Amino acid sequence: MASALMGAHNEGSPLIAICTQSESGVSTVRGSELRRFDPKAMFSNLLKWVGFCGEAQDIASYVRSAFRHATVGRKGPVILEVSRSALFGECELDLPLNPKRYRPLNRPEADTGSVRRVLDALTEAKRPVILVGDGVHLAHAWPELRDFARLARIPVVTKSGLSQGYLPEDDSLFAGVSIFNRPSLPTRIVPQADVVLALGCVFDALSAFPSPSSDAKLIQVNLDPAEIGKSGIFDLGIASDPKTFL
Repeated sequence: MASALMGAHNEGSPLIAICTQSESGVSTVRGSELRRFDPKAMFSNLLKWVGFCGEAQDIASYVRSAFRHATVGRKGPVILEVSRSALFGECELDLPLNPKRYRPLNRPEADTGSVRRVLDALTEAKRPVILVGDGVHLAHAWPELRDFARLARIPVVTKSGLSQGYLPEDDSLFAGVSIFNRPSLPTRIVPQADVVLALGCVFDALSAFPSPSSDAKLIQVNLDPAEIGKSGIFDLGIASDPKTFL
């Protein structure tokens, strides 16, 4: 489970892990040896939330909380611990609720002024490029990405993995896939760009995006405001869902 939690944390993917736990905190008994499992202590730097359900009648409420924390904002992993009494207990059925009644489903939008500044920068650019991260995939924004790239005639570089395939490889705007520690088309294109629009990107060693030129204008659009600027100085940062932004 640890590797799955780490992957979900790094990629911003919603994941709900359910663990059994007794009221005493003892999860495994082998002979006279007691082994404790404390997911909050072990995985605290990876998790968005940890819940503990002690009674059967509270399970529905805790499951709703788990979904809310895993899916709202930047998505990520959560753990729900369930006690033995809750696991084996009986209760009246709590009918499922429509998701819109217990978690917000709206997509955060960029303000019109910010969008206009982005359009002005791209219009004035001589060598613009779009970097596509997993945030575009998680926002289901590939139709909007294709439409915008083709309308604006801007080449697109994607992260390897979830982001691949947004543009066919025979499309004239396809500018390659960034792959860790491997020479590729993006390593020639991105450093030459004068305006870089990063959509749903996380900039770290595993993202493999080439570094833009220090003279380039960097525009970051990300659902999670904390991701904007983590790679250094930016010229325009916009906290927005990539789909609504596009």
